[in-house]
Amino acid sequence: MFVFQKDNSEAASGTSIDLLPYNRLGFAGRLTYRYADRYMGEFNIGYNGSEQFAKGKRFGVFPAFSLGWLVSNEDFMKDIKAISNLKLRASFGKVGNDKIGNQRFLYLDNNTIVNRPPTIFYDTVLGNAQMVQEKLIGNPDLTWEIAYKQNYGIDLKMLDSRLSITADIFYEKRKDILSKRNTLPSITAVNLPLVNLGKVDNHGYELSVGWNHPLKDFRYWVTANISYAKNKIIYMDEVPPNEPY
Repeated sequence: MFVFQKDNSEAASGTSIDLLPYNRLGFAGRLTYRYADRYMGEFNIGYNGSEQFAKGKRFGVFPAFSLGWLVSNEDFMKDIKAISNLKLRASFGKVGNDKIGNQRFLYLDNNTIVNRPPTIFYDTVLGNAQMVQEKLIGNPDLTWEIAYKQNYGIDLKMLDSRLSITADIFYEKRKDILSKRNTLPSITAVNLPLVNLGKVDNHGYELSVGWNHPLKDFRYWVTANISYAKNKIIYMDEVPPNEPY
């Protein structure tokens, strides 16, 4: 299956540049496979473009795939009456992010014409003049922030499906995070361009345990959840601190 999508959404309020339509263009495809009600697979791919980047940097390819094994449907599980459902899952994907803050078109220079400050020299020599103020230097090499995601999980139901357990372990590596250059001296009255250089790793787990018990006249259930996540900055452009911590 392939899907074509075009987004021309507009901001409800803001400056004149914010009121311009947001333009995104994307193609998506999906392929699914299932065999013998035991083995499952799915492949997805997206080809997306964003106006936030300069020509030649606007489009990115983002694939993802997942695998599943319904172990409880195997022949060797038929004699294990305590387990009513057991499924193993794994997925891997690459995603892109073009939401780079409140500013738009950061690949363009932001120059503004302003009235010159009143001074005796300007008044007598130049007359009523204006000047160009350079607020932001554009970076035509800006591109998508990329994240590589992994997830490994298990779904388990036991005791006539009264007891359910779902567990997931996930890993994420982000790169090309839009960041400021803090190790370079800034230019007077000019903001240095943002660049894709940040790196962050994230990993953790999620666990959910539930008990669902039907009685004669009513049913009750209890669910408990726990999750853990840890982020680590792998690289950011900063001046080395005096202390290693």
